[in-house]
Amino acid sequence: MVQFVYEDREEALKRANDLDAKVEGDARKAGGNSYVKVVSAALRQAYGGTEMVGTRDKPWMMLKEISSNGNCQTVDVIYPHFPVQLYLNPTLLRLLLEPLLDNQERGFFPKKYCIHDLGTHYPRCIGHK
Repeated sequence: MVQFVYEDREEALKRANDLDAKVEGDARKAGGNSYVKVVSAALRQAYGGTEMVGTRDKPWMMLKEISSNGNCQTVDVIYPHFPVQLYLNPTLLRLLLEPLLDNQERGFFPKKYCIHDLGTHYPRCIGHK
């Protein structure tokens, strides 16, 4: 993996610069220079609370609620995260929802209504048995 990262560094920098230019250009078109700053900060915060876990065959994207008690996969935090993923990578929406659906489908949530989160104390997302 270290070798791959080393060999990919120039292409990775190009991809990062291309993405920055796309975000900046789209934000400027939508709301001007001030909006570029807002969008840039919002994207960094949106991804700052996420991490990829799992395996190559079953990846999940985990989301930590960064403004309260450390809940993980909180539905009301995932919901406003949707525009970010719709814009940058819609596939990640599935990876955000799968941990919740997996937990509920396995019967680990004791209520009859939809699960709200996978528990407190991130990264220990143990649900609500």
